[in-house]
Amino acid sequence: MGTYTPPVNPTVADPFFWTYTGYLIVTAMGSSGTVILNEQFTWGTSAPLAAANTSCHGNTSFTVDTTASNAVVMTAAWASSTGSPTITCDGAVMKRINHFPAA
Repeated sequence: MGTYTPPVNPTVADPFFWTYTGYLIVTAMGSSGTVILNEQFTWGTSAPLAAANTSCHGNTSFTVDTTASNAVVMTAAWASSTGSPTITCDGAVMKRINHFPAA
């Protein structure tokens, strides 16, 4: 879907909580179907997370064959590997909200 770099990141070496929400929107179906991804990333040093540390990102549409199976893969990377940082995802949910074309 492309690279998403939040404008503000957690302080190096400090632990933090995080959430990520992505909306994958099918805008056309078929072997040359199109999709758009809108993303939101929120982080903070304590729960509940502060809205001040929320950033959003939207991609332009790209072609996907909606007649074939497609994998959805989420990855994360660090700006620096100093100190051997790790990240943990406690869970992920994919939920079909609607179908295309909407009736």
